[in-house]
Amino acid sequence: MFGKRKYAADNRSLDKAILKISEGEKEALSVIYDACGKLIYATAYQICRNSHDAADVLQDVMVAVAEKAGTYRQGSNPRAWILAITRNLSINKISLYDNSKTAPLEETAMPAVKPDMDSGLIIEEALATLSPDDRYIVYCKLYAGLSHKEIGDTLGISNAACSARYKRALKKLQAYFK
Repeated sequence: MFGKRKYAADNRSLDKAILKISEGEKEALSVIYDACGKLIYATAYQICRNSHDAADVLQDVMVAVAEKAGTYRQGSNPRAWILAITRNLSINKISLYDNSKTAPLEETAMPAVKPDMDSGLIIEEALATLSPDDRYIVYCKLYAGLSHKEIGDTLGISNAACSARYKRALKKLQAYFK
């Protein structure tokens, strides 16, 4: 129960920060960075597979939040809004490169869950069996703690479709480890 209250409190503080940013208080970006910086970087890394590109996307997301704060609908989910910006900018970043320089989106992998190199490689191999959107759904659900509705909103799919894709992805991962 504590985690849900903390998450709701975080969302309220992010809502307030985005409102302040839209009113011209750029200092409120530090609240966004402190609360979501690691999540933005990890999401960008999951898509770009490159730490330099992920750092660039993190910076681009902060600029985009400052520019688009006026379009944010107060009371909606700020984390989902920020992750949607992150996802779009990450995809734009990798599409700028020639296919010979960067792995295509289908080959992207998430950072290893454990510091053990062998287990990290096994997890990356398992996640590579999923489509990019399914990998994103698993990532957002397990690592970012977003609900199916929030994830569905960032992908433009329904709550039910997101839930079904998540369950299907987990079954595929379970089958991989058998």
